[in-house]
Amino acid sequence: MLKRPILIGAALAVLSCSSASAEASLDPLQPCYVSAKNQSELVTVNAHGFTPTAKLDVLVDEIQVDTATVGYDSNASGMVSAPFISAGERLFTVRVVEDSNHDITATATARVTAFSVLQSPRKTQTDKRVHFTGRGFMESRYVYAHYLYAGKDRKTIQISYPEQPCGTFRVYRKQFPIKKPAVGPWTIQFDQEPMYSPTTATKVTMSVNVKRAPKRSRAR
Repeated sequence: MLKRPILIGAALAVLSCSSASAEASLDPLQPCYVSAKNQSELVTVNAHGFTPTAKLDVLVDEIQVDTATVGYDSNASGMVSAPFISAGERLFTVRVVEDSNHDITATATARVTAFSVLQSPRKTQTDKRVHFTGRGFMESRYVYAHYLYAGKDRKTIQISYPEQPCGTFRVYRKQFPIKKPAVGPWTIQFDQEPMYSPTTATKVTMSVNVKRAPKRSRAR
């Protein structure tokens, strides 16, 4: 479970109080963060060059989410949550500003992506080709699709190698790699494990209800 902790300044013991550097800054953020299941990945924020002991406001997309206190070394660090999104991906900003002097501020930008797989068209015959579009597969390894029927893995195929920065892929292939799949509810589990496991934590599941094709009437 991802939780949003409060950003806390790291106060360090020094003999004398140093002044802020000429320009406040933030360390670069990760290129992309993942949003899934009503929560988002945590963003580590490292701030430098602020006035020692000053109070900071921390904003995500210009909405204040936390406060911090600058250490005697002019630095502060902590974590906030990336914005939650349910679909697609977008840019977001993290900005840190001194409460008593808004001219002392620093901003960093990154992307956030929804962890998802979509099929287009949504309805089709099982032997027809569809587009599978995925996001948020952040491991540097292949994405796999496990086809499950009655709780058992019937077929596993390698889908694609995700592209950075947001772990995306788009492939065009048959909806089912199985000839004449059984009628009834199927589940396709997308993850980055070559072997199916029901305990895989990082996964996207898609439900498909396979129906018997209507019989074609014979021409008279």
